Amino acid sequence: MSAPGPAPRRLLAFGAVALLVAVLGALLLVRADAGLDTRRATVAGVPLTEVRHAGQSGELRPGVVIAHGFAGSARLMRPLADSVARHGAVAVLLDFAGHGANPARLPGAGRDDERARAVLSHDLDVALAWLRSRPGVDPDRIVLVGHSMGAGAVTRYAVAHPEIARTVAVSLPDAGDVPAGWAGNLTLVVGGLEFPDFRRAAEEAARGGPPGARERVVAPGTEHISVLFAPRTHDAVVAALPGRPGGPAPAPLTRPAATALLLLGLGLGFVPLAGLLLRRRPDPSTAATPGGPAVRTAGGPADPTGG
Repeated sequence: MSAPGPAPRRLLAFGAVALLVAVLGALLLVRADAGLDTRRATVAGVPLTEVRHAGQSGELRPGVVIAHGFAGSARLMRPLADSVARHGAVAVLLDFAGHGANPARLPGAGRDDERARAVLSHDLDVALAWLRSRPGVDPDRIVLVGHSMGAGAVTRYAVAHPEIARTVAVSLPDAGDVPAGWAGNLTLVVGGLEFPDFRRAAEEAARGGPPGARERVVAPGTEHISVLFAPRTHDAVVAALPGRPGGPAPAPLTRPAATALLLLGLGLGFVPLAGLLLRRRPDPSTAATPGGPAVRTAGGPADPTGG
């Protein structure tokens, strides 16, 4: 039997690389999920995802609601939930109306109007009520975390609900969401490469308030999306937990890296598959004679046997 030609060898090599990349992605995903319990529920039409450290004792833990930005989803914010869960808190992610798995419509397409604000506040109400009802959650130690549109939503919610222990606003769009005399605890996180309006909003919102109540954190080298995966951002969120229970250093890139490797492996896997499907098929106009060479059918050259 003859050895495979160059083309089949290349296809086999692509297949082996695709398999290796996919296996690495799967291993990283297993590592990201290790030690965590995840529960999903839909309450009053709002999809919710709870993440907590597996095997937590009966001791009450802080609760954290994590809200995504416009065109985002709970899935994008999952690494933040992993970080706070590994530090002893119980995290709840939600999909706002019109986002992720939430089929409801967000009025005004997410623009800054009262109808949209009311819907965002309602969805946060649902998430907070469910979080407070979960076993092991201390209802008096609740933290809100939000990004962009979600940062504005959680900040406005905290202003109206003084029982919230602390709020972390990542890429806050509008400093007007923070009243000058508000006494609530607020951490403002902004990427070093953010749009100027977001950096300005963080600077303005950090002013005022009681001493020590407001903190501004800059995640260097990040913009509007990558700020969510910056270690500095995760450190700031973990530091906002009441009591600051111990835990491992956040690893915000583990889950995104696993997803990227799985997608890359899938993409590479199409190469050998496409190669097999597109390999040149035998010419249907060529027929093989038993025990002899191929003979061209009618319309071709004369039969070399002289028949």
